[in-house]
Formats: sequence, structure tokens, C-alpha cells
Amino acid sequence: MQKSHQQGVVLVSVLIIVAMISLMVSLMWQQQAHNLKNTKNSIHINQAINYLYSTESWVQSILKQDKAGVDDLTEDWASKVPLIPVPNGTIQGEILDLQARFNINNLIADIKKNDTQALFNPNYQNLLNALNTILGQDFMSDLILEHINSHLPLQEFEHISQLKLVKGIPLKDYLKIKPYLYASKDNKGIRININTASKEIIAAMHPNLSLSDAETIIEERPFASLGDANKAIKQTLDENASE
Repeated sequence: MQKSHQQGVVLVSVLIIVAMISLMVSLMWQQQAHNLKNTKNSIHINQAINYLYSTESWVQSILKQDKAGVDDLTEDWASKVPLIPVPNGTIQGEILDLQARFNINNLIADIKKNDTQALFNPNYQNLLNALNTILGQDFMSDLILEHINSHLPLQEFEHISQLKLVKGIPLKDYLKIKPYLYASKDNKGIRININTASKEIIAAMHPNLSLSDAETIIEERPFASLGDANKAIKQTLDENASE
């Protein structure tokens, strides 16, 4: 009876050892699979970084060749690079002129260090309101001012994605207007480049310009100077008045 009991204890011990070995093997395989996954991720991350640096070098070489003066969409920098196959995916390059967009920080007058309340820059407030109207949206300017004044110290936008934090602006409206905006503290007061601006931005810049008027102006581009652009705008307005 004692011998049978001892055999039972040995059998249970063997089963426990087998179970422990199985568990250890399973954990080893899981760890190996995890390590393999991390290695693949690391390779892909390094690959993406190398592509990023290559794209940055491409941008630098294009901009070095760019002629000083007026930028327009007929220049080399404005050409979009087609999709290029690379291991595990594709890459594509494009340079955008941010001066073709509205700097959302221009909406607010310059904020001084001890200011407790931000104020509108009226000209840019009208531009943003006009752009909202063209896109079929509710006005955003009051909501943006209220958002800035609700945080002390007063802070301008560092990135356009912060517009999503403004209470009262639906995500769909943000996504719709995002292609026409950017945020920069350094470029405040910089004028919009009419040679690269979209028809929506051009139409928003003047209260009497429609989208079709903006398309007519775009057909006359590139303009060699601001004076030439103003002449084209005036001619379009005069033609509208004579109709």
C-alpha cells in the first residue's frame, strides 16, 4: 500500500514537471515571437526614418535651386513626385506653400506678455468668416477668441490640430477647413501668396469676389508683382459691375 502511494506521488511529480517544462517552452516561444516582432518593428522604423531623411534631402535640393522672388505653381518645387515603390510600401513627396493658406494666429492681434484678454484683428476675422461662409460652415472666429481667452497665460496656436480643442467647432468643420489653414507664431502678418492660393482663399480675401471670379484670377497666374495681381482683381470686379 505504501509502495503504491509512492508510485502515485512520483507520477504526480512527473506530471507537474512535464507541465512546468511545457509552460517554460510556451513562454520561450512567446518571448521569441515578441522579440521577432520587436525586431521587425525596429527594422521598419529605421526604414521609415531613412526614407524621411531622403525626402528631406530632396526638399533641400529643390529649395536650393528655387529662384528668389515670387513663388508660383509653375516652379519645380510645386511638382508632386509620383508614388515610388519601396520595400514594404510606397513614398511620395510634395512641397506645400503655407503662404497659400490662412495663418490662424493672424486672427488675433499681437499678444503681449501681461495681457489677460486677446482681441481680434478685424481684417483677418473677416477673412476667416468669409472662408467659413464659402465652405458652408458656421463662423469660427468668436469660438476661437473665447478659447484663447479661457486659458491664462494667453497662448497662440502652435499647430493647426489644436483647433480641434476649441469647444463648439465640430470635427467635420475642422476637417473641411484644415486644408486652407496653418498655425505659425513666426509668420504672423505675412501676406497670403495669391500665386499659390486656392480659389476659396482668394474669394475669401475680397468681399466682392466669388469662387468663379477667383477661378478667372487663377487663370491669369502667375503674377510678377502684387500690382499685377491687384490689376487682375480690379479688372474682374469691373467686368462684374458692367454686367
